[in-house]
Amino acid sequence: MKLIIYLIYLYLTVYTVYYASLAFMSLKHKKRKREEDVKKYNNICAVVYSHNNKETVEYLIKQLKNQTYPQNHYTIQLVLDNCSDNSEVMFEGDLGVNVMNVKNVDTIGKDQAFSIITEKYSTIKDLDAYVFLDANYFVNSDFLEKVNDSLQTNDVITGATTLICNEKLSLLENIKYSYNQYKNNFLSKTRDMLGFSNLINSDILAMKKEIVDKIGSVNFKSTNDELKYTLALANIDVKTSFSPDVKIYIDISK
Repeated sequence: MKLIIYLIYLYLTVYTVYYASLAFMSLKHKKRKREEDVKKYNNICAVVYSHNNKETVEYLIKQLKNQTYPQNHYTIQLVLDNCSDNSEVMFEGDLGVNVMNVKNVDTIGKDQAFSIITEKYSTIKDLDAYVFLDANYFVNSDFLEKVNDSLQTNDVITGATTLICNEKLSLLENIKYSYNQYKNNFLSKTRDMLGFSNLINSDILAMKKEIVDKIGSVNFKSTNDELKYTLALANIDVKTSFSPDVKIYIDISK
């Protein structure tokens, strides 16, 4: 019994020190923010990849079109990758979104789709950054504002995946939720605080255009490829930063 109590005390001590450190770092960050005279509004291209995600992609595009971020500072690029669910019908005549509809070929995949888009936009001079999103997710109305805030001090940003839960969770869902919270609130934050590069998450990734142009085409085929891309960025002294304020949401069952 005493051993259990000691372990609980140790657990609470570690987390107290950890969150105190986070609070201290947060205060320093806010002080730096106040010292900034002007916040730059980056021109952002939000690139959404969809492969038969009709249920969610329409809602995500609506959320992106109704951001609090100034509309003249962002565009929306949707990639429909060989969809068989008639997703393209929802966006016919929609002037608020640019659609690249890949048809009559094999599924090209997220990494090739993103590479095609970055190559397409490579000559645009007034574009500052990309945000890559998977169509399975949802975002808040201030999503692009949070991205832009993080881009003030970082070149590459990955964000927090937040699980949307039912009132009653199964054992497996509890494990998923607990691990996701641990990853967001401890692993990723701690790595960022210690100056380590976080592993890229291609479901939510913001990058300045100059970095994309410098390193070349993206490669997000698998977790291993994401790790290789993270290391490639590190080789040119670019750290992938984690921003807990940049959040995407997904149903825990997915």
